[in-house]
Amino acid sequence: MANPNDPETEHAGGNLGHGYSVLLNDLYKVEDDRLYAVVKSHLELGQDPNKASDFGETPLGQAFFRGRMDVFKLLLEHGADIDVMEWSGLHQAVALGTVDDVTSLAWPNALLVRDRNGLTPFLLAVDIGDVEKADMLLAITPKSGRFKTYHKQPAMIVAAEKGRSEVISWLLNNGFDVDEADEFGGTALIAAVQYDRPKIVDLLLNHGASISAKYNLTASVNAIDRISWPEELQELSAGLDDGESYLTPMSETESLNIALLLIAAGAAPGDFTGEVIRKLTGAVRIPKQQISPNQFDAQKYRVFGQANPEQVDFALWREMVRTGMSAFEAHDAFGRGQRDYKSPAIWSFDRFGMSTTKLPDGRWVQVAGEHEDYYDEDFQIYNDVFVHDGQGGLSMFAYPRDVFPPTDFHSATLVGDEIYLIGNLGYPQDRKVDHTQVLRLNLTTFQIDQVVTTGAIPGWISSHGAVPVNGEIVVSDGGLDGHRSGAACRAVLT
Repeated sequence: MANPNDPETEHAGGNLGHGYSVLLNDLYKVEDDRLYAVVKSHLELGQDPNKASDFGETPLGQAFFRGRMDVFKLLLEHGADIDVMEWSGLHQAVALGTVDDVTSLAWPNALLVRDRNGLTPFLLAVDIGDVEKADMLLAITPKSGRFKTYHKQPAMIVAAEKGRSEVISWLLNNGFDVDEADEFGGTALIAAVQYDRPKIVDLLLNHGASISAKYNLTASVNAIDRISWPEELQELSAGLDDGESYLTPMSETESLNIALLLIAAGAAPGDFTGEVIRKLTGAVRIPKQQISPNQFDAQKYRVFGQANPEQVDFALWREMVRTGMSAFEAHDAFGRGQRDYKSPAIWSFDRFGMSTTKLPDGRWVQVAGEHEDYYDEDFQIYNDVFVHDGQGGLSMFAYPRDVFPPTDFHSATLVGDEIYLIGNLGYPQDRKVDHTQVLRLNLTTFQIDQVVTTGAIPGWISSHGAVPVNGEIVVSDGGLDGHRSGAACRAVLT
């Protein structure tokens, strides 16, 4: 049996193989409040502070990446080789010396020297959170030294990634743009969300950071030489070549706290991932349901209501709302072995184009949407309504098809005690070129009625915006006639 205290033994509980020592592996996975003590213990037991992985990762580099200069200095005390950082004398003075040390070494030809992470001395001061040294270096560092070489990331992003709130406040007070972007559109707000830093997100939003920022993932991947990538990564990136893919603050959100901050700043609940939406609505708090094969067979298909509305209550549906599992996953979890794909599509709550609306009383209403793409056996467009109380309570409503046609990629606009459901991508055979689907959902009875509109009719619209303005709803942009091409239109619907 391997000795877990042997410095050359790789940690079977984490990254197995590829040269990862226990020390380096724990520098990746141990939580912040235990990291210093764990690293100290490893070093005292004789772990090699310089043992790199097969990919060139080192304990010193990982401590720096995590922003743990206390651990960084601990590693140096135990013999870590600082040369792996590729720091100049000025870099070392910024990280480990005094302001006087920095001043004495801050010659013009040293200000633009970059370390292995693409950081100039000024950016290193920003990275480690040393405002005093950053302030001194800012006055003498050319503008070209205020961006990392990686994606030309500005100082704001460097500070946000490391959670340096004091540095961000200082940068903002010195005239730095809160929305300054890297070469692919990434901003400090997106970085703060990705690194799950709610304090930084709140600070940036309070200084006007735009939630509309978009990082062009496709362009960033295409800018990298992928020839030397492992085969699995090349396959993963190949799909990005089919069209542009963007990351936004909402798409990168994983925590409920950050989602609430973004919603308060104007984000729409439907802009978040299904997992975050389940946290927002309280769906994750729905009691777990035990589903037998018999229950699955009895409840696995779509149900059209016989009344407007018809309240339904299926244990399988509750469990799928709770988990967000796909139809395939549900069959795998609850079905009876091999599936007959000639049977109808299996019901699922894992959907695209579903609207999510928060009500003033704390409830959440989710409407319709589609599961999978048209070529999938489980592709289906729904016409149901779900009402969450935010605490795990759930009411489900089904409707006749002629009252509420299968609907997806619509808008949902709350006006008083009603939600106006405008637009629909729908099934091709249901689309009407010279018609705009407008429905009204009563939040007391949950009855759905068709609405007669006035004003210019935008046609069969979907994936659009809708905003209440002076007693009317203004619809703009979106796709027309079933095409999500971004064709612009604008109409007033009353």
